[in-house]
Amino acid sequence: MAVLGSDILRNPTQLRSKLVLLSALITLGTAAVMAAMSYSELRKTAYDAAYDKLRFAARFHAQQLLEVIDQTRIDAHMLAGMPPISGIIRTDRDAAGIDPMDGSSNAQWRRRLEDIFAQMFMDRPHYTQLRFIGRADNWHEIVRVDMTEGRTFRVSSDQLQAKGQEPYIAEFTTMERGAGRFSDVTYNREHGQITGPPTIRYVQPVMDDSGVVFGAVVINADFTALLAQAAVLEHPGLSVHAFTQAGDYMRLGTSAGAGALKFHQDSDYTIPAFAAALTDGHVPGEMVEHDGNVLFFDRLTIDDGRGLGLSVVTSMSRDVLLADAGVALWRLLMAAIVLVLLSAVVAAAIGGRLTRPILHLAQAVRGHRRDQPLDIVATSRDEVGEMTEAFIGLCNDVLAETARSRAILDGAAEAIVTVTQDGVIEEANPAACRLFGLDPSELSGQPLSILDAGLQAAGLSQAIAAAHAGASMAECMARRNNGDTVPIDVSVSQTGSGDGARMIVIMRDISVRRAAEQKVEGLIQALERSNGELDKFAYIASHDLKAPLRVIDNASRWLEEDLADQLDEETRENLGLIRTRVIRMEGLLDDLLAHSRIGRDEQVSAVISGATLRETLNELGHVTAGITVQFSDRFDAISVPAMPITTVLLNLMNNAIKHHDKPVGKVRVDAVPVSAGIEFLVEDDGPGIPEKYRSKVFEMFQTLKPRDQVDGSGMGLAMVQKYVDHAGGTITLGEAPGGGAAFRMFWPLTTAKRTTGSKAA
Repeated sequence: MAVLGSDILRNPTQLRSKLVLLSALITLGTAAVMAAMSYSELRKTAYDAAYDKLRFAARFHAQQLLEVIDQTRIDAHMLAGMPPISGIIRTDRDAAGIDPMDGSSNAQWRRRLEDIFAQMFMDRPHYTQLRFIGRADNWHEIVRVDMTEGRTFRVSSDQLQAKGQEPYIAEFTTMERGAGRFSDVTYNREHGQITGPPTIRYVQPVMDDSGVVFGAVVINADFTALLAQAAVLEHPGLSVHAFTQAGDYMRLGTSAGAGALKFHQDSDYTIPAFAAALTDGHVPGEMVEHDGNVLFFDRLTIDDGRGLGLSVVTSMSRDVLLADAGVALWRLLMAAIVLVLLSAVVAAAIGGRLTRPILHLAQAVRGHRRDQPLDIVATSRDEVGEMTEAFIGLCNDVLAETARSRAILDGAAEAIVTVTQDGVIEEANPAACRLFGLDPSELSGQPLSILDAGLQAAGLSQAIAAAHAGASMAECMARRNNGDTVPIDVSVSQTGSGDGARMIVIMRDISVRRAAEQKVEGLIQALERSNGELDKFAYIASHDLKAPLRVIDNASRWLEEDLADQLDEETRENLGLIRTRVIRMEGLLDDLLAHSRIGRDEQVSAVISGATLRETLNELGHVTAGITVQFSDRFDAISVPAMPITTVLLNLMNNAIKHHDKPVGKVRVDAVPVSAGIEFLVEDDGPGIPEKYRSKVFEMFQTLKPRDQVDGSGMGLAMVQKYVDHAGGTITLGEAPGGGAAFRMFWPLTTAKRTTGSKAA
């Protein structure tokens, strides 16, 4: 120590001497200052730790209660997905009440669902009712199982009730979206009378296959028993309350015993003491002091479309909470004073040794080559040695990152240049040099304007200005060293600030893309010309082909008139056959022309109601004797464009009539609004179409019977397919109940044109 002191006095200007003196002064100064400041600082730290413990306990209680609440939601989702739910829906849709999938009756599916409900009570003793309620008949109960005094009761059909007037059903505005929600806490009511404890319900909508609400699964839970499921940390003086937005509250826990629920509708209800501390604009997560107690409340977010409005209030006496903090505060204060005194003694002894590694590091850095990594080894194993190793590692990381950045910059396919604020090129990568045909030395230090094309079109400088002003990318023409111009994309980013600010300009040669765009534009124009010529050809071909057909028809009639006395019965039959073939050929030409124009003649069609559409189809349809066309009641309620839906449905309806094989038959037409469109159904009780032919009936000129037996061109369903494809819809062919044909067509309300056809089912 004496040698060190004399060395400091002899060389007071050396860094070593300054560091030792500074360490001693700081240590001694700290000892003096800490006497005045450490107490308040340590006190704050100890108190914060105590408050953090209470905050942790509050959040733990909130999480525990949220898990209990969420379990009810999970149970409702699980029950809604059980097979008996789907079975009941299917049997309800069946006229005979039999499941078409497995033959089960509606009563069998209800008993199975009752068994599942009864089993659920084994694991959830706090549930009081499990119900499946149907939307029909004012939300009438379908299946219900009650839990009373530890026993389950299956409610008979004659005791089931309509619940449409109950608030948890009537006010459920999110039911159509399939989202579940919790009800308010109310007393349970049976036949209008209050029975049972305060109850909370979770309502989970059940959707049928078409996405329409069929009913809902409803779980009733004893709210007191539900809250009692939440785990609570046990600590002397700790109090935990669940508190609803309506003012209901209950003490949670087991050591002091869970309290009874204080329900706001009870005559002996009193406002809790902690409620006054939470009504002054405090937000969830805030700590509040009230009447010598510290309260921490957290509002639970229940994702049910509205929010249940449930909070957890965790409180503790302030004296109890801070008792441990006072002991810890005294111990920390004493330890800090001892540490300061020891630091003052040690600082003078080790200060000299600390400077030696630093001096060694400084000398090594001065002689280092920038293209090589630092290979210095720390000579000490203390904090200074660690600092030396960290500094060496940082320098080597910077060198490696610089090398990687340089490699990325040099290997980038895009041309990249850095530009100063006054528009001077500072650095260019090899891709930029190749793009403009210049060496790096010829680009560096030059103004950016040397790359402007000098044309009336926007040059590089203007494109950079536009990109810098906010455009993500700009196109322009740039000039190469040989005088040629090249189209490029330009994007600009800013780096640094003040005098060190730079623009990073990234440029890409888009010559190939420009050429491809021009080629595509030419192909589009050629396609438009081709489509025009095709329309003209179809029109001319149709009219030119009809002319000789009319001559053949007239000639056959003239021959029959002129040679009436000489013709036998067979000859007359042949002449009639010629005229029949002429009429068929004219119809085929008309259908071909109509098929070719589908999707080409874009017309805006008026929107009509289903009732108007039904009247039009009845007027235009070729309904034969014995065939009845029936439209469903909901068909009249739809609204659709008049064309081409009228043409499509008329073809499907006439097709069913024309191919019917019985003297008496029925054709049924239905329309069901679905998501983003309408689903039409045209089915008959005729012979049907074998599955192996269903994919061919939508092709042109395809008929299941010879044209001598069925009058038709074979184009009707082909035109239907093309109309549906152009609208972006789908059409499938299946088997109707009884063996007939069933065409199911989806027509989107917002037309999305496409070119691929639908396949028959």
